[in-house]
Amino acid sequence: MSMLGLTKLPYIPQEVAENIIDEFSRDIRSLSHCALTCRRWHPRARYHLMTSIRVQSREDLFSIRDYISSNPWMSSAVRSLYISPGYTESKALSLLEAVSVLLLSRLPNLRSFGMRHSASMSLNTRVRGMPLSFHAHALIWIRTYLHVEELSLGPVRFRTGGELARFLVALPRLQRLECTSLRIVDQKNSWVSSTGMMRFRDSCRRLSEVTLQQTDELAVRLIIQTAASSLEVLRCDLGVPFGSQRNVHKALDLSDLNLLHSLDFITLSKLSDPSSFTAEFGDVIEILTTSPPNQLRAITFTCSSKYMARMAQGWSDIYVVQQWGLLEETILTLGTPHVTISMPTAKRNRLAFWSKIFHRRFPRLHEGKLLHVRCSSGGRCQRAGTSWS
Repeated sequence: MSMLGLTKLPYIPQEVAENIIDEFSRDIRSLSHCALTCRRWHPRARYHLMTSIRVQSREDLFSIRDYISSNPWMSSAVRSLYISPGYTESKALSLLEAVSVLLLSRLPNLRSFGMRHSASMSLNTRVRGMPLSFHAHALIWIRTYLHVEELSLGPVRFRTGGELARFLVALPRLQRLECTSLRIVDQKNSWVSSTGMMRFRDSCRRLSEVTLQQTDELAVRLIIQTAASSLEVLRCDLGVPFGSQRNVHKALDLSDLNLLHSLDFITLSKLSDPSSFTAEFGDVIEILTTSPPNQLRAITFTCSSKYMARMAQGWSDIYVVQQWGLLEETILTLGTPHVTISMPTAKRNRLAFWSKIFHRRFPRLHEGKLLHVRCSSGGRCQRAGTSWS
């Protein structure tokens, strides 16, 4: 075959190639393809892949430790580390509890840390295993080497609330905390009392932003206590944790949170059922009434349901209409200047449609130019770390 018949591939300057790779910095699949494209693209793509990594087994842990030992210049690239044992990992708890000793001292620029143990939520007790409990020496290592500002927990179970509190206290630079399906196993210990809770009050003095989803009431109360004097932004869902018999929203008392200025209510429910809608918005009103007037600068309602149009069909119920009115009156009483309805799954070309609907539900907020409606479907999703394996 003649070489004259081959089409010459276009040449992409290295600067342009690096800009392209930078645009894919949060897309793991695209970065993986870039790393395998050619030798010139590999270093830049590999660097981005190393900024956020996920460890799923002890083999992954040993592998990344050996890789960083042989390539020490790559240790500074790691910004986020997620420990997520798979269902087949026989020693999941030891992987969660011992990672600080094996790896943290080698990652000087680590800023975000996450622990996820999906098997801990299993109904099968053999699969679920024992709850998480850090040894005192492990907490010393965490305090010494884990200088993270962001922490993501869950699904995971702690043995007691004291175990959870001591883990949070061991992170003195913690500013942002996200909890999903966080459970406290022993809920009959002495720490449950008001005196026990007060032991940890204001123990996380830099914790200013907290997100709580499907989290036990006692865990919610404890976390709020640890950040009572520093909490500025609070996000909480409107769902009841699986298997929970308690009203989680009773734990959200905003009266002592003097610095709190932004509140975000998240719902994944199908609120087309009038009874479900009135119950959840009744919880919202109860929470808002605990906030001092003129303190909250922003209130956001985030609905991530994929069935927004179906939900709207149930909003004409007389009891639902009354709840809209009570909610609007409560917000006006608080004097909050900025109210946002956020729909991450709604298409942007439907913004006018949804704006019209919510302007009717909150007429006084709309007239006062306090209400904002946002549709953001199509945005790039945040990645949760590159699987090391």
